[in-house]
Amino acid sequence: MNPQAIYMDVGCWQGKEDEEPTMTFGLMAHNAIALCSYYSSGDRTDSIPYTDENLQFDFRKSLIYEFLNLMTANKYGVGGSDNDTLTKCADFHWPEYHIEKIIPFAPRSLLSDENMLHIFIPDLHLHYFKDTYLDNFVTSFGNEIVHNRPVKVKLPASRSMVNEFATFLKTIIQFQQRRDAQSRVIFLGDLCEMWGTNAVIRHNCLRNIDIISFYRGLNELKEQIALSLTNVFEGNKTLAEYAIKLKQLRIDKLPIDPRFTAQISILRKDKPLIRRLAIDGRLSPSEIRQKARTIESEILKKHRDKNGDNLKGLVSMIKRKVTIVGNHDNYHQISNMTSLLSFNMGAYNIRLGRFDPVSLDNATNSMICYGHGHNLDPHNNDDYCGTGHLLTILLTFFEAKKQGDMFKKYDRAFRNTDVRMDNIQNICRIFHRWEQKDSLARDRNKVMILAHTHRPYLEDISEDYFRYLLQHQRNQNIVVPNENIMEWPRQQNIGPLTIE
Repeated sequence: MNPQAIYMDVGCWQGKEDEEPTMTFGLMAHNAIALCSYYSSGDRTDSIPYTDENLQFDFRKSLIYEFLNLMTANKYGVGGSDNDTLTKCADFHWPEYHIEKIIPFAPRSLLSDENMLHIFIPDLHLHYFKDTYLDNFVTSFGNEIVHNRPVKVKLPASRSMVNEFATFLKTIIQFQQRRDAQSRVIFLGDLCEMWGTNAVIRHNCLRNIDIISFYRGLNELKEQIALSLTNVFEGNKTLAEYAIKLKQLRIDKLPIDPRFTAQISILRKDKPLIRRLAIDGRLSPSEIRQKARTIESEILKKHRDKNGDNLKGLVSMIKRKVTIVGNHDNYHQISNMTSLLSFNMGAYNIRLGRFDPVSLDNATNSMICYGHGHNLDPHNNDDYCGTGHLLTILLTFFEAKKQGDMFKKYDRAFRNTDVRMDNIQNICRIFHRWEQKDSLARDRNKVMILAHTHRPYLEDISEDYFRYLLQHQRNQNIVVPNENIMEWPRQQNIGPLTIE
């Protein structure tokens, strides 16, 4: 089997307005990698290939299939004890409703340990101000089972996805408790929305400013904000138009979310908690990291499922987990906080970020690494994310999610223009540098698993990669924009991650 070059973007767990939710995750066993979705409308037309004789691959014998069966049983309440749920209660066709795409590998060509399942959990962006307009962890849709088939249902009102995610975590815990199965769980960054949370706490709680007065005062900053956005994205017509609309907006006329003000009112009464949460640039790096842990703990405790179990307790029960820091929770490791603590109206200079993959299985015929991936768009990279932070704060203060069209125009401007660089091209460059740095990489499968873009994607990009490589080798003088984004990991700055 010729070496494969695989790129997977795991996506996110988020909802938006009246759109169907994105609730995706990745699974990797010894013989396959799969992009999956917790939410399924049940309208799949293509069937997952259960077997591949050429590769000696049988999906129904994989740990991926076993995990999805268990998840289906827990999700839809098909009964039975733990011992017979997998064999008797879950319809064996149901896992295909949770698989967006699967790429099989020849035996032992991916992971050496056949009894190991890797579960990749993408961006959650959990917010402290739960159930307000700032909370993206919501959905307006659900699933019902009709004749053993999931059917999409429009809910009468939006609700948090915490029940679904709690069930997902409990499935992982149950899977880990099985004697014959091992697993590793990787949180791929942006677990909690710390940018927005810290912005609200610092400006509305620590300073004890009246919310209405603060919104009225923001009108005075609009011209500076619009000018800053225009200068940062000079030449980008869509974002320039967004800046003009922002300048025209009467911020003090926006209705303020009453749930938002109620939560701020409650929080203001707990002065010790505010002092523990609010991050200030005068703090030492160790103090900033400690406060980041406190914010994360408070956010996870606040999200409880219908049984009263909070996500903090469930996450703590998961064994063999790896946590990577993203950009929205980078207070865990950021070294220079200056650009993150204000509206950053000064000069903006892009400094490209690092990429620090973590290898999973160098002992086999495959090389696999994963990361959050935010170096691939400079406005949100880990070393200098002033612009992304600026826009997050603006959306936080203006509660722009309820503006609908305005928020969608902003989001579309970021994701469908040159502001976000071509991910596939950048991944090809990374694979190219991978081979330059490791002589063994040329003859091995190479798999890269990222998140951050919020758009799930799984593809064998071998053809794209080799086309790029051939072009690069034929003409060494070829101009490749942002080539230095591939600074292959600086050994003095490996991480950040925690392994438990």
